Amino acid sequence: MNKIQSLLTTILVTVLLFSSATAVLGQQHFEPNYEVSLQLLMGTNDGGKKGILHSNLSAISQRLKSSFAYSNYWLAETLFCRISNRGKFEYRSGTNMGREVVIQPQSFLDLTVSDLWSGQTAKGGQGFMIESFRFGARVPVTNVTKDDAGKERSATNYEQIGLTLNKVGLPENVPTLVGTLNLPGPNDTIFLVMTIKSVDL
Repeated sequence: MNKIQSLLTTILVTVLLFSSATAVLGQQHFEPNYEVSLQLLMGTNDGGKKGILHSNLSAISQRLKSSFAYSNYWLAETLFCRISNRGKFEYRSGTNMGREVVIQPQSFLDLTVSDLWSGQTAKGGQGFMIESFRFGARVPVTNVTKDDAGKERSATNYEQIGLTLNKVGLPENVPTLVGTLNLPGPNDTIFLVMTIKSVDL
C-alpha cells in the first residue's frame, strides 16, 4: 500500500510541476520586432542626372536642399534589417553606389546597429533609441600618372571612411538624417537616412 501511495504521490507531483511550467511558458511573450532601413542618398549639381527618390524621401530631400549646396539628390543604396528588441545587426557587402555603369572598382560597406529599443519621445510620441550605430565604407580612389614615355598609368587605393554614433534617438517611421560622409569625385557626399518602424512578429 505504501508503494502505491508513493507512486501516486510521485505522479501527482509530476503533473503539478508540468502544469506549472506550461503556465509559465504560456505567459511568455516575444520581444518586439523592428524594421530598420538605412538609405544612402548622394548629392549632385548635375542637372542631367535626375535621381528617383521614393515618396517617403521627398520631405527630407527638400530639407537637404535648404541646408546643403546640392540641387539634386538620388538614392544610391538601401540597407535593410529586421531585429528584435535589444538586438544587434551586422552587415558587410560590396556596392556600386547606385551606378548603372561601373566605371571604377566597387566600394565596400560595413553597418552595425546594436541595442535598439523603443520608448516615448519628449513630446509623447513613439520613438527609438540606438545605443550604438556604426557605418563604414572602403571607397576606391584612382590616381592617374604618366611614365617617362608619356603613357598614362592608373593605380587604385582604398580609403576608409566611417561614422560612429552612441545613443542616437529617432522618431517612428520618419526618415531621419543621422550623418554625412564626404567622398572623392563629383558626387562627394553621402547622406545617411535611417527609418525605423515596429512590425508584428
